[in-house]
Amino acid sequence: MHLRGIPVELTDWINRRMEKRKTQLSFDDYTSETFIVDNGLDQGDSFSPGGYMIYDSDILYIPNPENGEDAIIFIDDTVLVVIGDSYQETHRMLEDMMHRPGGVLQWADSHNCTFGVEKFQLIDFLRSKLVTKGRKGEGEAIHIRGHEVRPQNSAKYLGVIVDRWLNWKEHMAAAMYSQRGEMAQPVRPASKNEQRSQCHIHKDAIPVNCHS
Repeated sequence: MHLRGIPVELTDWINRRMEKRKTQLSFDDYTSETFIVDNGLDQGDSFSPGGYMIYDSDILYIPNPENGEDAIIFIDDTVLVVIGDSYQETHRMLEDMMHRPGGVLQWADSHNCTFGVEKFQLIDFLRSKLVTKGRKGEGEAIHIRGHEVRPQNSAKYLGVIVDRWLNWKEHMAAAMYSQRGEMAQPVRPASKNEQRSQCHIHKDAIPVNCHS
C-alpha cells in the first residue's frame, strides 16, 4: 500500500483493523477451538475488492512490455500475455515470467498467496488456420512448478469465452444458448414471500470475486 501511495493514516488503520481477530469453525456436531486469523478479510467485507486490487497490483510490473510481455488483472483473475515468433518461444516466455527472480511465483511466495496451478489455462492464439510460419511448439505444454499446463482452444475470462482464433464464435453460441434458455422459462406471478426472497438473492449476487 505504501508503494501505491496509500496514506500512512489509512494503512495504520487497516493494520489495527486486522489485529487480534479470532474465529471458530462449526459444522455438524463439531465446533473447533478458537484460533487466531492472521490472513485474509472477513467474508463479505466491502473493503475486499479494492484491497485485493492493491494487494496484487505488483504483478502488473513483472512483465517487460519491450520484450512482448503483458498482464491483465481484475481482482484475483490474472492473465499473462506474451507475443513471440513461435509457440515454442512464447511458451518459454511464460515459464520465465512465472519462475524468474522477481517473477509471479516469487511474488506469490512473498505475499502469502497460493496459486491453484492445476486450474491454469493456456491458449495459443492464431488469427488464421492457414498460417504455417511460427507454429513450432504448437500443442506443447508449459510446466509451472511441476504442473503440466496444456494448450486448449478456449478459456473463459470474466464471463467472456476467448477462443484461440479470436473469432468469438464460441462465446456468441454460449450467449445465444443462455438467452434461449431464459426465454423458454415459464413465467408466473410470484408470491410476496418469493418476491422478498428474490430481492435478497439479487442483492447477494452482486459480483465480488475475492477467492484466492
